[in-house]
Amino acid sequence: MYILTKTLTKTITAAVSKATTVKTNKNQNPFSLPPEIKTLIKSRNKLKRRAKQFADSELNKQANKISKQIKIQINSLKHEKWSEFLENIPTGLADAWKVSKALRGTTKTFFPPIHGERALVYTDEEKAEAFADSLERQFSPNMSQTDDLDFEEEVENILQEIRHRQTPPNSPAIPPVTLPELKAQITAPKTRKSPGPDQISNKTFKLLPENLLNQLLTLINASFTLRTFPTLWKTASIIPIPKPSKNKTFPQNWRPINL
Repeated sequence: MYILTKTLTKTITAAVSKATTVKTNKNQNPFSLPPEIKTLIKSRNKLKRRAKQFADSELNKQANKISKQIKIQINSLKHEKWSEFLENIPTGLADAWKVSKALRGTTKTFFPPIHGERALVYTDEEKAEAFADSLERQFSPNMSQTDDLDFEEEVENILQEIRHRQTPPNSPAIPPVTLPELKAQITAPKTRKSPGPDQISNKTFKLLPENLLNQLLTLINASFTLRTFPTLWKTASIIPIPKPSKNKTFPQNWRPINL
């Protein structure tokens, strides 16, 4: 399962890279629009000029209506281009991560100096360590003399038993996920969301061809059957988000977001 997960991840990132590194004719503008869209743009601009000249609200409404048509056609064209390249899955491309970085954008959150164990820290490494220490304290169990140690031992024994048990007793079989169900779950999340450690964005998932969706479906159903998930799917990036109206120099005033 690990090999299949790695292969699927590499295939997706390679497809993204191919979709954004297309060679074009030097004599042709790679960003030129189709003639029908250019015609709509000219008509829209002409209507806007006339609407401004004669102060005609009806002409302005017509221009706005054409603007919506232009936007729809341009978005459709983008999806067609993505689908065209993703259908021809390439392998062995090394610049896929550059493409993923471009899709994520360049937004960067400013981190002020953070209170560490002894004093304010300024470097990224020291800040990361301060956040890690803070999260460890926040998510550690509260131990006191009044705790029921026998109960804690019982819970720990049950957890150990569950960890070493392949299949819980008398557990019903999990029905397999179907392709329509997978597609519905992929289309549900918002497109402009930050990716996790694999750097595969929601937009990429939404544009995957059916052959890759079937591979992903195989992984998901295998996970349900074996009752375990690939290690790569259990790894996440923790992004701290400042709590509103709180002192940002204290790590406990930042909320961890899991990607």
